[in-house]
Amino acid sequence: RLIEALATLRAPDGTVLIDGFNDDLAQPTQEQLDHLRTLPFEEAEIKRIYEIREFVGGRTGWAAQVADTFQPTCNISGISSGWTDAGVKTITPANAFAKVDMRLIPNQDPARIVERVREHLDQRGFQDVTMTVHRGEHPYWTSINDPIVDAAERAHAGVFDEQPLRWFSAGGTAPMHQVCAPHQLPMVTIGAGDPEVRAHAPNESYDLELMRRAAKVTGRFLQEFAAIES
Repeated sequence: RLIEALATLRAPDGTVLIDGFNDDLAQPTQEQLDHLRTLPFEEAEIKRIYEIREFVGGRTGWAAQVADTFQPTCNISGISSGWTDAGVKTITPANAFAKVDMRLIPNQDPARIVERVREHLDQRGFQDVTMTVHRGEHPYWTSINDPIVDAAERAHAGVFDEQPLRWFSAGGTAPMHQVCAPHQLPMVTIGAGDPEVRAHAPNESYDLELMRRAAKVTGRFLQEFAAIES
């Protein structure tokens, strides 16, 4: 029963099927798309690191890069039910549980998305599927041309060997909207991890040399930030 309900949320190619899910979705501007074309997308290396044969829906190249940056997701991150330990038990499971997470894009409201998921399930006869919402964060972006982004780029100079790249967004959750949106403040995150960190995995790691460099960049950024003229 739960599997049937989950199957209505997304298509095999990753397209989110929840009614109204994309209604408020901010579309990328031509300027953003042009900038995205200047950023590297190391498809083969990404697949090697995550040990996958293909991306969701078989996307490759430009289509995969656009989806990674500008499209929301609906991900089933875990399912549990019945007897899963060693041995055999001929039982009929009494209940089943699933964890679902969704990455949102600017203009999408997490509270409204929850309402739409509930409405979507109810309209398909899944009123018996209950939902528990653990948390929800509004997406928040800052222009890559904002002075605070310039300050972050200057802070990297001479610390890392390569020129920093200006990314619009990355998969992750932080209270950026809560802190910045009420005051219309820009924000920037300074990344210093490498692709091998395997964030949230059992073997998550962090390179100590990168950590030392990140600390130096953070200190330099505070100086550069303080020098920005209001």
